Amino acid sequence: MSLLSSSSEAERDVDLGRWKRAITLRWWLPVGGAIAGIVLGAVLAFSGGSLFQASVLIIPGQPFTPNGGTPVLTYQASPRAIQELVTSEEALKAAADAGGVPANAYRGRISVTTVTTGITSTATRGANLIKIVVQGKKQKATQLAANTLADYVVSHTTSSYIRKVIATYKADLASYKSQLDALSLRLEALNSAIKTEKLAPLDQLVLVSQIDNAEQRQGTLIDSQSLTQELLALAENVSITQVLNQGVAVKAAARSSRNSMLIGLLLGLIIGSVAAVVADSRGARPRTA
Repeated sequence: MSLLSSSSEAERDVDLGRWKRAITLRWWLPVGGAIAGIVLGAVLAFSGGSLFQASVLIIPGQPFTPNGGTPVLTYQASPRAIQELVTSEEALKAAADAGGVPANAYRGRISVTTVTTGITSTATRGANLIKIVVQGKKQKATQLAANTLADYVVSHTTSSYIRKVIATYKADLASYKSQLDALSLRLEALNSAIKTEKLAPLDQLVLVSQIDNAEQRQGTLIDSQSLTQELLALAENVSITQVLNQGVAVKAAARSSRNSMLIGLLLGLIIGSVAAVVADSRGARPRTA
């Protein structure tokens, strides 16, 4: 067993020595391959032209029950759902149309990642942000695409439930305002009557009672109005997905020229070394008569 092992190691040492000698004797092949690789890497790096990148941050919405106390579990604003939305064909077409570029301009050039804010909360999904990054060849079109995708996410993650809740709150506020306006006019009339008219004590007592009732009703409506305004703010600013920033396209390297040339050098060196070993093996083959 030891003899076989020793024999294998000896053969391996011989092969390595032969390869090293072959590369040394034909050094121009690895060197030429390395130079060719550097040139090819540089050509590929600069042939891609300018590339622009725009990113937007999104705060996923978290719906609540109508009283604002309990979160409602929904898939629409989850990170997975947002990723599916952003990379859908409909979203890609909307992004391309916004910048006037072909429909396939951003296919494979959009990334969606989750950004952890460090806030720990079991009640809200907003502890994590969603970052959408768009890359494109045209600066203005890329910027428009990123912002269009952000708006697309907002519109498609706002459920009919949230829209209905917001509409109800707004209708309630309009009703409260109308009732408060009417009460203000009534109180003004009652206060004017009690001050200017000469009324019997019993009539004055009736007017004072009516004023007290109107003021109590006014206070109740104001409390309801304040609570509804808070719930509406919660629905509009928390339950609905929010865009934290507008995307601005900045220039980015289409390919890193340094990385491309290093990779080309490495590949060229490997290919040249293999060519040297292969050439040496063919040259060392015994010639047949």
